[in-house]
Amino acid sequence: MHSAATIWARATARRDGLTEPATPADKIPGIRSALAVDGASLHMAEQWPDGVGFAVLVPDGRALELRYLAVDPDAWGTGVAGSVLDHVAGHARASNYDELTLWVLEDNDRAISVYARSGWQSTTDVKPHPDSGRTERRLQLTLA
Repeated sequence: MHSAATIWARATARRDGLTEPATPADKIPGIRSALAVDGASLHMAEQWPDGVGFAVLVPDGRALELRYLAVDPDAWGTGVAGSVLDHVAGHARASNYDELTLWVLEDNDRAISVYARSGWQSTTDVKPHPDSGRTERRLQLTLA
């Protein structure tokens, strides 16, 4: 989990233009909380010897929610995110889910374009992010 927390801290700092990332210890509670949901799972993308990306999936009825997806900024643009999304979709199909959903910051154009290339569709559902207040939009990927 420490590797995922480090990736999350580095990726969100780069996304938000911060000069220093949060510590992994600051990010572990959120990841741990998502993984505490019955049936949740952590999926790591590794390029020996380190983790370069990860996803956390949380069951939500007939759908799986992609609660976290991050790639270390040093690996941005290398296809890691697309590979993780392909893996996540395959995992969901193999687990008999009909749909994947996620919430993404509406101003995160980089992430939104990665999701769109992988077939995710925007919905009309929006909400404020609980910490920043920035607008989040729900995306979905139909698997059937």
